[in-house]
Amino acid sequence: MEKLKPTDPVAIDLGDGVTRHLRYSLGSMRRLKNKFGSTMLSESSLMGLDEDKLAELIHEGLVEKDGLSIDDMADLIDSRRLKEIIEGFSLAFSGSMPEKKAASQTATVQ
Repeated sequence: MEKLKPTDPVAIDLGDGVTRHLRYSLGSMRRLKNKFGSTMLSESSLMGLDEDKLAELIHEGLVEKDGLSIDDMADLIDSRRLKEIIEGFSLAFSGSMPEKKAASQTATVQ
């Protein structure tokens, strides 16, 4: 069995000109589930994101937090850049999800 690795980081700029990276491991997904009380692996959970959950999701995935609290990080994000940051989150988070085809293949291996 291949050793599992976290997703490759995705570069983002929160709005302060500093390049940071988003990366979601199984550990970060477990912490998010504990915070929200439900899995973030379902499409319905991701479609129901609001400002609070989105800030938590981005902050949890930040590799370089640089001492930023969730509020500090959220204050850096200009609403005009939100689409770009959400796209970075989507890329980083979806990269952590197994492909359905791969999952069904591993299920049939004996």
